[in-house]
Parts: sequence; C-alpha cells; structure tokens
Amino acid sequence: LRGTIQQDSSNSASYCTTQEQLESIFCEASYLIPSTTRLKMNEKLDKDADAAESLLDEFLEGDEYAIKRQLTFVDEDLFETPVKRIGVSGGTAPFFLLKLKRKNGEDVETVENDKELGYDVLIESPTKYIGKDLSRAEDEVDFYERMLQNSSGHHKGIGSLCDFVFPYLGILQTTEEKEISVSGGEENTGDNDEKREKDNLKLMVLENLFDGKKKLRLLDLKIGSHTAAANWQGKSRMRAWKQRIFDSFTNSAREGYRLEGFDGAPAALNSLVPFLQELLMDNGKGKLEKKARRLLYQQIEGTRIFMHLLDLHMLNSQGKAEENEVAVSDEMYDVDEYLEITMHQIVTLLTKLAMACHKVTIPQKWIGSSLAIGYDCGEIPTRSKSEEEIRNSVIVRIFDWGRSELNDPDRMKKLSAIEVKDRKFFWEEYKKGIDTISYIASHKYLERFCCSSWKYITFSIFDNDALTEDDYLCGAKIILQETDDLKCPLMTRRGRATGFLLYSIKWKEFDEGSRLKGAWKVNVKGARNLPNKDCSFTCNSAETSDSYVVLRPAPDVFHDCKYPFEQVSTVKHNDDNPDWNETFSIPVCHEGGEHLKGAFDTAGLEHRDGVISTSKNDWVERLKA
Repeated sequence: LRGTIQQDSSNSASYCTTQEQLESIFCEASYLIPSTTRLKMNEKLDKDADAAESLLDEFLEGDEYAIKRQLTFVDEDLFETPVKRIGVSGGTAPFFLLKLKRKNGEDVETVENDKELGYDVLIESPTKYIGKDLSRAEDEVDFYERMLQNSSGHHKGIGSLCDFVFPYLGILQTTEEKEISVSGGEENTGDNDEKREKDNLKLMVLENLFDGKKKLRLLDLKIGSHTAAANWQGKSRMRAWKQRIFDSFTNSAREGYRLEGFDGAPAALNSLVPFLQELLMDNGKGKLEKKARRLLYQQIEGTRIFMHLLDLHMLNSQGKAEENEVAVSDEMYDVDEYLEITMHQIVTLLTKLAMACHKVTIPQKWIGSSLAIGYDCGEIPTRSKSEEEIRNSVIVRIFDWGRSELNDPDRMKKLSAIEVKDRKFFWEEYKKGIDTISYIASHKYLERFCCSSWKYITFSIFDNDALTEDDYLCGAKIILQETDDLKCPLMTRRGRATGFLLYSIKWKEFDEGSRLKGAWKVNVKGARNLPNKDCSFTCNSAETSDSYVVLRPAPDVFHDCKYPFEQVSTVKHNDDNPDWNETFSIPVCHEGGEHLKGAFDTAGLEHRDGVISTSKNDWVERLKA
C-alpha cells in the first residue's frame, strides 16, 4: 500500500492506475483497514499523496491496527469445506453454515450419545458455529478480537457483560462453492463439476443460535434512543441527522429500544403484515414484505413485544400444529409450563444483564448494537427433558458491534474531556434501554404466571387499521368458569348490543410436581354481526372490518395494571362474521407461589418490600444496588 502511494506521488499522471491498485489492495486487506480509513486515504490521495502516506502511518501506529494485525485464525481442518451460504443478516453481511469434523477427519453424527460410537469425537454439536463474511463485517472484528484477547477473564472495561456477548473463535479461511450461471446459448449438460467454482472466504466464526432448535423464535432489539452519531464509524453528520429523525418515529424514542427483527414470529403478528403491504402498494407481489415487516416491528411497544414472544396459542383441539406452529402431546410439558420456565429464565438473565451494565465503570459507546432474546418454539419438550436443559436453551445475548468501541481504562486516558462526556451520554442511553426491557419483562411474568385466582375474562374485538389507531368494535366481560359452547352478547362502548361471541372454557389440572397449578383453556370460536368501522373511499359496500379479538383475564372486577396479561387472535380480513377457532391458555399458579422472587434471587437482585418495583425509578435503584 505504501509503495502504491509513493508511486502516485512520483507520477501524478498515474492516478487512475493507482486507484485501481488501491482498490485491489483494499479488497485483499479489507478486514485490516476499516472503511473510514480507506475513504480518507482515497480523498487524501486525490489531492496530496504525502498526506495519504501520513494518514497510513498514523493508522499503522494506532491501537486498532495493533489488534487487527494479530487476528486469531481458526484451524481450517476443524470444519468441512466448501461452506454453504444460508442467508443475509438484517444488514448486508452473508452468513455461512459451518460443520465441524471429527478429530479423526470423519463427519460428526447427530446422535444423543457420541460415546456409543466407540471413538473420540468433538464435544460440540456439528453445527454449533456459524460463519459471518469478514469482508462485510470488518468493523466488528476489532471488538471481538479485543474480547478474545481477554478470554482468560472478564474484560477490564465491561466486566461480567462478557458473559452476554456471542462466543467468538476467530477467523476461518475457507472456500464457498458457487454455481456458475449458464449463458443463453449454452445448454446445461447436467455436469455439476463444470458448472461450479470456488471462492476464497474469510469468515468470523460465531455461535450459531439456531443450533439444536427445531424452530427458533428470536427478538432482535436495537438498543438506545439514538442509533446513529455524527462522524462516528463512517456515519456523516447528514446521515446521522436523518437516522435520528427516523428514530423519533419508532419505539426507540418512546422506550429506548425498538424491535428490528423477529425470527419465528407468531401467526397473530404475521397476519398484520399483508395490511402494510397493501398500504405500500405491493399488490401481492411480496417485494415489499421485508419493508412492511420492519415498519410494523419498529412501532411495537415492549408490552406487546413480550406478548408476541410468548404466543404459542395456535393449537387445535387435537393438539396438532396449525400454520407451522408448535404441536404437543401428553408426553410433553403443557404449553404454559414450558412458557413459564422459559420466561422465568428470560427474566433472570435480563436482570443479570441490567445489573452487569450498572456495574460497568468505563462508559461504552455502543451505537446501534442489539439484544437477542429467544427460545425454541418449534417443539414443546418432553417431560424427560429437565428444567435445567430448558433454561440452558434460552437465549439472551448482546451483539452487532459494527459501530461500537470496546473501551477500557487505558483507552479512556487518551480521550479528551468532550469525548469522555460523549461516551457517558451514550452509555446512559444504553443502560436506560436495558433497564426498561428488564422492567417490562418482570412485570409481564408477574401478570401472566403469578395469579392464583383468575375470576373474569374481558373479550375486546377491534378493527385493524394500518395507518391509524385500531377501532374498538365491541366486547364483553364474563365470569371465568367451565362451560360448553356458549353465545355471549357483545356491547359497544355506548352500551348498545351488537352481535355475539361464540366460546367455550375448560380447566386443565397439571401434575403435582408442576410449577403451576393448572390452566384455563379458552376456545374462541368466532363472532357474528360485528359492526363495520371501515370507511371505503370508493364507497365499496363490500369492504368490512378486519377484526381480531383481545383476551384479558383479571383476578377481580376493578383489576388494572400498567402491563396487563393480554393475548390476541389472528386478524380476519374483511369479515364481520369471523371464525377464529383459536384456543388461548390462562395459567394459574399455586397459592403463595414466589417464582419471580426466585428469579431475582438467582440474579442477585437486592430484596425490597414487595416482589417487584411499582415504579421504574425504584427498579433502577435496585439494579444499581
């Protein structure tokens, strides 16, 4: 690189040639030289080659290059080659499926007990790791390498937060097998060997969250009320300003985080996407589905995020899966038993994460980083699987370090007073987001799994509107008791009778050793003669309400809380007589159950009067203590 710059300095007419050489060098060493440095070097070279060389010297003497030139490379013989591309992340970085080999070179078998095979094997699952294209993740490698070089203990900058970062092995040099497209006049002979080529790759080897999961349900929560900063990691002042305007229209501005992605989303949430596609004039082609999903996700508030996370209600009376949802049988945990253990572990881990953030004494600047919360929603485990195994499969991780720095005491000493103030501001914003998530999660667990005597259910039917707030159509409040198929009259807010709801309720007692006493199973069959609140600009009389029902149980008539236990059905498009036939479950705990207190005890949270804080400020004080 230095030689190319000096060549340009001695011959100004060779600028175009030098640019081509620079691009070639940058492509080969993209993981060593960050994009911001490359852009600056190109700008300098256009005007002053000596200034470009000075910029190169400055970079080579810096801490970032000192880390990157000592990249950790993984033994290529650990993984099979070539690797297979499996998809693209929320950004532009492709991911590749990695498969471990046996120590003796044979493939790893997917078996429960490898010792029965009679020879030495790796302990890890064959698909425990995943590869991320380094050329598209060059801004992250510095963060992971700094973490890896402190693997002997917690990083002195972030302490126990290290436990929540994705495990990183290093860089794998491998190849990808790609199909070569056949030209228009050439016939495809079916000879695969002649139609394939191999590309050399450098991959970051990270933990594979999908490993061992039949169907992963995963939240991608982008943390912070500001997801961009001017002149930071290649973000110009104008682009940062535009991003802040965008942030102000999302849940980032309201609660300090937003839902950026949702793998394995439930049917009720998926049923909302077509309405936004129609609004974006997608015309059923599906080209704007990804944009419609992001638009939908980024508006959802925390209480609804956790409601959708725990939504496994799409089961019919025979326990068979509908719309690719989970199936259950008598040999398995009940859905509520499984969800209670899962949510209990999520609350425990989120509380630990929030406490770890408050213990950090060196402020970090993590712009646009994310929090992953997930579990396996594809299969309810059998009772042979222990509670500990279920807990170990729950995911709470922090990731996405493309615009983040890993600060430590040595780096802090080199920062100016303004830069230190800047780090403190963004670290406070990050902590606020994590605090709010842990606070809402605790309340959602409390409202759903800590009631021993539900007395009433409120059914509220709404008309879904993509642009405005959903219209309330009608509803009813009933006493919670076993009953066969019944018709319940529905009333508008003004007390006018309008149609009726069809439902039935059954009680299910759980086994004696269960953490829960049992659950009410409420089957909402449908509704009839709903009022029409949709107004058509074309005066189309065939256009009717897009109805869905919300269930909210209560222990008493006047029960009210900030984060209520709610469940929602799928949306039925243009239907005033919808048929849902969806069964919702309302768990009942044992008298005096203190499972939430147990989660806080495991996390090491300070005891106060009352199990959970009534205000967020009190919750934050407990986390700090």
